[in-house]
Amino acid sequence: MKGKAVDIWALGVTLYSFVHGYCPFEDTDVINLCRKIEEDPVIYSPTISPELKDLLSKMLQKDPDKRITLPEIKKHCWVTEYNKNPMMSTEENCIYEEITDEEIANAVQPAFMFVSKVKKKLFVTNPLYIYIFVNFNMNYILNTIFLLYIKIL
Repeated sequence: MKGKAVDIWALGVTLYSFVHGYCPFEDTDVINLCRKIEEDPVIYSPTISPELKDLLSKMLQKDPDKRITLPEIKKHCWVTEYNKNPMMSTEENCIYEEITDEEIANAVQPAFMFVSKVKKKLFVTNPLYIYIFVNFNMNYILNTIFLLYIKIL
């Protein structure tokens, strides 16, 4: 699989799911699901516009070398409403800025302060919570923060 082509496929599956309310390929068995993805044709609702069907069919093209690219998607008639609403170019939309070490430190410092407060509140004052937290992984976010905190020390 090619990286960008897989991303376009995933976007196509997501758009299809938003429009139809279900995935283009479904199966409870992973092997059968993979077979369906590789072999079965995509079934489109007769209620979608020809333009949307064209875009989806190009995004869900099984051959990654023939799949539509992101620049082509950005210019597709369904996306731009036949150029009534063109998308900005990458150059107009994306601005590259240098980030200094000071800006990084200022962005990270509030997280360190938060971790410190969490540590003091949860790990010093409540031994039962420590037991639950460590042994049952009750909170993945706090667990990640705690592990980052330990790593930083």
